[in-house]
Amino acid sequence: MSKFNTSQNTDNSNNISKIERELASFIALIVDATMQSYPTVFTETKIKCNKKGCDGIISTKLLVTNDKIAWKCSECENNGIIKTGLNGIV
Repeated sequence: MSKFNTSQNTDNSNNISKIERELASFIALIVDATMQSYPTVFTETKIKCNKKGCDGIISTKLLVTNDKIAWKCSECENNGIIKTGLNGIV
């Protein structure tokens, strides 16, 4: 499961590393794709997996009861859960 941890920025500055920017962009793509259709079962998106060397496609589903988005890759074990912070708006 992927984790986004900005505490790994070790240069003691406010700069976000390239890896952190890429992960934030990947997460934003997942959220955007999921919020367009509100799938309650895993549904394939057009998003490529962000794991190096993997050609898989990301599938997502909305976990409405706890305001989270689950995602997984079709080829590798890359997966995760994103807390949406929607507080029951969906």
